[in-house]
Order: sequence, then C-alpha cells, then structure tokens
Amino acid sequence: MNLDLTIVSVNKNNFSALINTLNSIRDLNFNEKISHLIVDGNSRDLVEDFNQLKDRYNFDFISEDDTGIYNAMNKGISLSKGNHILFLNSGDTIINPIYFNHLLSECSEIDIVYSNINKLFLDGDKSVECRFPENLSLDYMICYGLPHQATIINKALFNQVGFYNENYKIISDWVFFMESLFFHNATYKYVDVTAINFDTSGISNQTKFLRTIIIEQLDYISKRFPTKVSFYKDNSPYVKKYFRTMPRWKKYFLKSIFMNFNIL
Repeated sequence: MNLDLTIVSVNKNNFSALINTLNSIRDLNFNEKISHLIVDGNSRDLVEDFNQLKDRYNFDFISEDDTGIYNAMNKGISLSKGNHILFLNSGDTIINPIYFNHLLSECSEIDIVYSNINKLFLDGDKSVECRFPENLSLDYMICYGLPHQATIINKALFNQVGFYNENYKIISDWVFFMESLFFHNATYKYVDVTAINFDTSGISNQTKFLRTIIIEQLDYISKRFPTKVSFYKDNSPYVKKYFRTMPRWKKYFLKSIFMNFNIL
C-alpha cells in the first residue's frame, strides 16, 4: 500500500465513544504507512489520561481548548503526518479492516475517495447502510454531500481549497466538498464498500439543530449558487425534516414564508 494516511479523531467529553473508535483502529494492524492523531478539546470526562492510553493504543494526541469542531479538525490537518487524511471522530468505527484496506488501495493521486457508511442510531439496535453515487452532480451534493467518516482526502487539497471554514458551526465539511468539486475541479472516486460505522449522536443528526443547518446551507448556497436556492428549498432532506416535525397549523404558515423569503 503506497500511501501515508493520518486518521484524525476529534473528541470532546465523549470518552466511552472514543474508546470504541480506538479499538476499531487498533484492529488495522498498524504499520509505518498509517498514523492516528487524537485532537481533544480538553475533555473533562477522561477516565484515563492520554499518556496512559498510549500504553494500549498507538496514537499521537493534543488536548487543549478549541473554539468548535472545525477548529479542532483544522488542528488535525495542520498536525497530520500523512499525505492523506481521514476524519474518524469519536464514536465512528472501522467495521471491516479488509474493506477499509481496499478503500485505501484506491486512493493513489485522487483528491477525494469515498465509500458507503453504516449509520448507527442512538438506541444501538438499529443501523442503515447508506450508499453513495459514483457520479457527484451539483444537485446531489446540494442535497446530500459526502460522509467525511468514509472519505479519504489528499492533504494537498486543503492547501489548494483552504481549511474548514470556522464561521460555520455544522456544515463546513459539506462546504469544503462543494468548493473542492465545483470550484477547484478536485478529482474523486467512489469505492463500493461499507467499512465505516457512522455514530449519529453528533449535532448534524439532531433535530434541534435542523434550523441551524438550513440557515447555514442557505447562506452558502445564496452566495455561491444563487440559482439553486429554490431547488434547495424544494429538495433538501433537512428542509423536509424540519417542516415534517412541526404541528400542522404552524407548518403551512411558516413554510409559505420560508419558500418566499428565506425566513425560518
């Protein structure tokens, strides 16, 4: 495998989930081509400190305050040793090392290599395989994007496109892929394997943050793809879910305003 990969795991006050991530990475049979970096936000729930954990796991770490998840992810980019990066944050796990190695083998000089994910729900008893298309159209990306947990990024692409935009709280990985694909002509490849469990306890999957996601995505689309604002409103799964969770009397009133004025 002619590839240097850094797996970056961002963590804050999620120790038990981080251990799951560490256990899954340990099963990869580490060699000099793969390194693991933990970027911790000065967690308060650590049962053991990172120096003790290093006796059982092979990783580098930094633990200090940050200003948000994308600030932490940007630290991970800066500190990564490999020429490729995978963000496998606390709770996300590698479920099939054979498939994962197949994903790695397809990277080569490609900017973005992505595969499917297995979506784990909060009760731990349900999961759904999420598959992704081979061709990434603008319409598809506006609505769905890519799973950063199963997307290996050539580190050089961050030098070309820029790091994650820390002005957005939730959507900056989506923004990065949009900028990479449609403004910087990034090369990409789909690998039809499912090697990653995606932990859905993060904020992007919580109903209470739907409004923030929609506002941020509309802000970006209005600036970069203004002709696609109406398409987004009509087709975004976040918009549909947001209004679906409302009482009927409120939904029809607010949806009418939103469709005409971008107001939530």
